[in-house]
Order: sequence, then C-alpha cells, then structure tokens
Amino acid sequence: MRLSARKIGPLFSVTFVVSVAAFSIATAQTNSAPSSKQSQTTPTTEKPVVVENVPFNGTFKQDHSPKADSIKVSDPVQLNFSFTHSIDAEIIAPEILPTKRWHIVDTQIQQKPLNGSEKETLLSLTVTVNRPGATTLPPLKFIVLDRSGSSSEVVSRPVSMKFVSTLPDTTELTFKPPKPPVEIWVEDFTLAWIGGLALIAGLFLALYLFMRNRRIFVEIPKPPRAAHDIALEKLATVAGQEISSDDENMAFYVLISEAIRDYMGSIWNFPGTELTTTEILKHLREKTFPLGLSQDDIGEFLKETDYVKFAGSKPNDESKARILSRAFSVIELTKALSFSQYTHELTQYRERYGGDATDGSVEKVVIDGQSKEQSKTSEIKKEASSAENDDSKKDPIIEGPEET
Repeated sequence: MRLSARKIGPLFSVTFVVSVAAFSIATAQTNSAPSSKQSQTTPTTEKPVVVENVPFNGTFKQDHSPKADSIKVSDPVQLNFSFTHSIDAEIIAPEILPTKRWHIVDTQIQQKPLNGSEKETLLSLTVTVNRPGATTLPPLKFIVLDRSGSSSEVVSRPVSMKFVSTLPDTTELTFKPPKPPVEIWVEDFTLAWIGGLALIAGLFLALYLFMRNRRIFVEIPKPPRAAHDIALEKLATVAGQEISSDDENMAFYVLISEAIRDYMGSIWNFPGTELTTTEILKHLREKTFPLGLSQDDIGEFLKETDYVKFAGSKPNDESKARILSRAFSVIELTKALSFSQYTHELTQYRERYGGDATDGSVEKVVIDGQSKEQSKTSEIKKEASSAENDDSKKDPIIEGPEET
C-alpha cells in the first residue's frame, strides 16, 4: 500500500503528539511512587521532643468561696485548687475562662515542698460575674508539665452559682431626692494677681517719678573747628621739626599726607585717611575745584607722598620744601569751602546747645524734664557770694533761671 506525502504528514504529527503525552504520564507516575515511598522510609536526622499525655500521678482538691446561695454581681469569687505532684512538675493554669460571663481578676500560685520527691501547688483564681442570674463555670483544664517533657491534664468540676443584682428589688425605680449643694474649695489666685499687678504698677510709678525729678548734667561737646585751621596747625607742627634721618623723612611725608587727606575728607565728606590714593581720586571726579587747583594736582601730590612712604625714596631738602609748600597751597585754595562748611556746623551746634558756643563754656542742666542753661562764669560768681554769707563752706548746686 503506497501512501502519498500529503497523508503521511498529518499521520506523523498525530503519532508524535500521542507519544509525548504517554511519555509524560509514565514519567509522572514513576516520580511520584518513589517519592512517597522514600518519605515513608527515610529516617529523620533530628529527634523532636514529643510531649506525651500520661495519667496525673498525684492528688487534686477543689474549693470556692463564698458558698452563699446568692452573691451580688461584681462581688469577687475565690476559686481554690490544690495539687500534690512530683517535685519536678509545674502546674500551668488557664489564662482565660471558657465562658465570657466569668472574668479572671487575679491569679496567685504558691508552692511548698512536702518531702524530697513531692510538693504542693496552691492555685487561687479570683473571678467576677457582671450579669445577674444563675450561671455555671465550665470545667477548667490544668496542665501538669514534667521536666522530662511528659504532661498530664487535670480537669476541675464545674461551679454553679447564682448572682443577684445590686439594685433594690422594687417594681418601680425612682430617683432619690437631690442632695443639697456642697461647698467645694478651689484654688483662686485672683487676689494674688491683683496684688502683683499693683506692685508692678507701683514700681513703674516710682521709677517714673525718680526719672522725672532727678537732676541730669549733660556734658556739652566742644564747639566745631574749621577744617582748614586744624590742617594748618598740623602742617605748622611738621614744618617746625628738624629732620636728620631717613625715618624722620618718612614720618615727615606721612604727617603731611595725613593732614591733607584728613582735610580733603572733611570738606568733601569721605574718610580720607582710610582710603587709597586711587579711591580718593575716584571720590574727587565729580567735585568742583577752585581756580588754580585741579584733580591732577592733588593726584600728583598724593602719589609723590606715596612714593616716599611705600617705595623708600629719599627726598632732598628742596623736595621736602616743595611738598610742604604744595600742601599749604591746597589748603589756601580751598579755604572758602572749609569756611562755608564750618559756618554750617557752627550754626547747627548753637541751635542744639544754645548759649555762647564759641568758647566751649556752656553747660546744660536738665531738671524735671525741662532744659536750663548756665555758664561757668555765673556759677563761679554765685558760689563766691554764697561762701561769703555762709561760714560753713558747702558745695551747692546753682541753677540758672528756668526757660518758659
């Protein structure tokens, strides 16, 4: 019988699928059978601890109190259990009761040896019942566990009791009449707060009166001086010095430079002695200079002094005379600016301190919050007249007339 290629293809596919399925089933059966057999015959390497239940070898007693026919709800009931057992055994009491109506309040265990091989365990359970009516506590199971791992079980007898309500046995319940009000003492710090606030207010008032009535002597600063007068005094001091060494040459140029720097800072409002030459020239860019003086002149003057101060140049007598003359010229050419500024400062000084502020003899006294002024000359005259009238010389405080 000859088969064509078209028929052989599907037949071969079906045969292959059936063969694979049969092989898979055989493999699964082969693997499952040995595994079950092996699990039955393979021994374990570690021997587990097996706790066996054995009969209790000892005595057991049970009692409870009170034994009244009816007990009020929530009154404690004492359940006492006594075990006599091997000295190596321990009694494990139940942690919870098998009924929700009974609740364990306290558990106490006491043990005492009887002889060398036995001891007595006294177990007391304090329980309560919160609902009235007859109820029965089901048997409790106690475990007696030995050191060898063996255990035994002891079951108690059920306990039946009747609990009555704490409410009076009446058909109609009514409220008791209200009790009269009772005085309750509470902490009240109202008076303490009032006293404390009054004390603080008194202290502030006393401080205010003290500050208001005290006599304050204010020291008046000296009146302002013209910047050109101060600079000319410094240059005159430098001009009068004798120079005989290189260190004195450097000091000569340093003093002249500081005098001009301080002077320019006063009339043009910048810290002249704290700035470098470049910073000073930057401040002078927007300034207006008088006739005969320019920013370049001041720059050449400062650079020449810096050359001696920092580069260690040794100027001759002609150079020293020239630099001193240029310093005097700077002051003379800008004296008008200095005088205008001095007039403004002097006006502000007089407006603030009053009196003849040109000699610096004004002294201001503040009494009772009001301003009073007096001169030292009038104070000396009054002290002299007071000393003639009083033999005992005192040191009175002389006050001028009050301002209105």
